[in-house]
Amino acid sequence: MANEDSPAPTPIPASGVAPVSVFEYTDYRAYLKDWYRGEAKDRKLSYRKLAAEIGFKSPGHFSLIVNAKANLSLKVLDRFIRYLDLSKKEAEYFQALVLYTQAKAADEKKRAFDRMLAFKQFRVRSIAATQYEFLEKWYYLAVREVLAVYAFKGDYAALAQRIEPGITVEEARQSIEVLRRLGLITRDAQGRWLRVETVLATGPEAPAHAVNAFLGQAMDLAKSALDRIPKEDRVLAATTVSVSQETFEEIREETRAFRKRILEMAQRDPRPDRIYQFQFHVFPLSKPGTAG
Repeated sequence: MANEDSPAPTPIPASGVAPVSVFEYTDYRAYLKDWYRGEAKDRKLSYRKLAAEIGFKSPGHFSLIVNAKANLSLKVLDRFIRYLDLSKKEAEYFQALVLYTQAKAADEKKRAFDRMLAFKQFRVRSIAATQYEFLEKWYYLAVREVLAVYAFKGDYAALAQRIEPGITVEEARQSIEVLRRLGLITRDAQGRWLRVETVLATGPEAPAHAVNAFLGQAMDLAKSALDRIPKEDRVLAATTVSVSQETFEEIREETRAFRKRILEMAQRDPRPDRIYQFQFHVFPLSKPGTAG
């Protein structure tokens, strides 16, 4: 997905370190890490000097913050904004960025992210906004995929009946409107709505709260499929094993590779006639321990 709103690349100054724009970030820790890298080179700014000027309780506290081992308190936030010499808009965006990164509840993350979207300078705005909105309802993507197997030209009742589990006519209408506005579907000369891309995947810019909300809905669908879908039409399985962290990493890479192969197979399929939801759930059922 192209981001046509992105400004031209920022020129690199004579020092060789590109100036850091807070609007390019969706994680304030990454912004501070890049900012410090430039400051340390230009001004020889040490953790000790930074702690003294900001008022951190220890020289290593900044390192704990950027490595997600400590949070940036609201008390320190104001001092940091003044130290960073941010403009009013930059300061407001940075505040929203901190709240978004540190929020634990999904509704808090959503409110902070909505504030971030209000800034036109937000470089990943169009991509992030698109990813956030089309992940908001599970049936948006289901409707999009159905367009590959059903010639939809405006019969919303028929479109709604194509989705499993069923959705309302209004939900079908809303799905088409959202997908059209986000540029994920297009209309051909015969009036049929088509997918813009065969395969769609979220990128790293997708906000975590939106991805988590979508995954939650996907898990609910999988659970309901136990009763809704005949056994011969579904694959639902669970495997419980004891492995090391190293083996888990291997399993995770195998899972990523398998997902990629599924996408490639879907892209090559010349005659799709049904849509499927693939899910992979791998999570610990115990706390880590030492083998004895």
